[in-house]
Amino acid sequence: MDLRRFRTELYDHLTNNILPFWHARTLDHKHGGYLHRFDREGNVTGTDKLVWCQARQAFLFASLHRQLKLDSKWLDFAEHGRKFLLEKCVNHEGRFYYLVDQAGNPIQKKISILTEVFIFMALAEIQLATGKVRDTEIMLNIYNRALETDQSGQCPESIHFTIPQGHRWQVPSMLLTGIGTLAQQVFDPKKITPEVNAAADRMLYEFSNDQSQCFFEFIQLDGKLPTHPDCRILNPGHAIEASWFCLDWAYRNNDTTRAERAAQVIEWSYKLALDHQYGGLIAYCTPDGTRPPGPEIMNISGEHWDTKIWWVQAESMCGLLLAGLLTSRTHLTQEAINLWKYCQEHFIDQSHGEWFEYLHRHNTIMSAQKSSWVRCAFHIPRCLVKMILALDEHATKTSNEMATTP
Repeated sequence: MDLRRFRTELYDHLTNNILPFWHARTLDHKHGGYLHRFDREGNVTGTDKLVWCQARQAFLFASLHRQLKLDSKWLDFAEHGRKFLLEKCVNHEGRFYYLVDQAGNPIQKKISILTEVFIFMALAEIQLATGKVRDTEIMLNIYNRALETDQSGQCPESIHFTIPQGHRWQVPSMLLTGIGTLAQQVFDPKKITPEVNAAADRMLYEFSNDQSQCFFEFIQLDGKLPTHPDCRILNPGHAIEASWFCLDWAYRNNDTTRAERAAQVIEWSYKLALDHQYGGLIAYCTPDGTRPPGPEIMNISGEHWDTKIWWVQAESMCGLLLAGLLTSRTHLTQEAINLWKYCQEHFIDQSHGEWFEYLHRHNTIMSAQKSSWVRCAFHIPRCLVKMILALDEHATKTSNEMATTP
């Protein structure tokens, strides 16, 4: 498949499959915000609203208009989410809830830096799309908390689990790097750049280990490899997502060294997770690529070590393509195309649109839901937008190079 056809297929899938599914049913016209829990056919299965899903979708909808130049209705969708977030999801101290009911009444008042970073993304993307400077103080407070969390090595607001004593989690660094380019555009880039570089380096040179050739989700506080058994379980999808954040950050800042390192880590993680027998990427493994020790079910979502998960495939496809187009590892472009073909065959629901959530290792459907409590219009469309833009930029660069060649 050539890159022009690849781009056409991605754009068609985004605009004629993914976005129509959400456009038809996500807006809550009565209570504000978004409904985001649907079964295979798109029927509502729950009305509670995870605040990070509200923020993720507001970001995504704004990016469709600003970055991909789609209809301004998507900016209206984003503003709809912003209004709900700022009117219903924030407490008297300016911190954001974790979970609210359909009307916006808090169900879980727990505070999570993860939630708030997604709110930063939404507010920053909407500001850049509209030109309206309205939320600077909120964004600055969130950015500073994210920076402090990353620099401290602690993440007490992780919510979903307790980080084993003596270890640090890579996600605070991942979050800070993920918002880096947005922060450069809404704040002083001279301040932001060294802070995000430090976060990226933590992932690329501390959590990423050359001897093991893998990216650890946890390391010890002193930077040594993890000792706790649970901390030696790898999450390759997270590793690839975090690494493409680093790659994109580095590329946007003309940093070839960090970009090449990020591509290397992406390839490590991809090789560990790739299922050569059935295709796609598995969810969890050990540093030697085998099944982790412990129970069959890995977490509260019911995932097994060899479950095929929607977001892992999407983020990995995006990471592979960026590495292939933006660094010397050009062979990874074909791996991205191969993974796209796998998703077309197994994940995309040809009858009702969108993707299945989970597949068993041998690619039978494990969960046909389109969105459970943590899923929304985010990973798949965000990655599709990123890939389309990367292919467009690559095509323009190639055309310009050809035009200047004697």
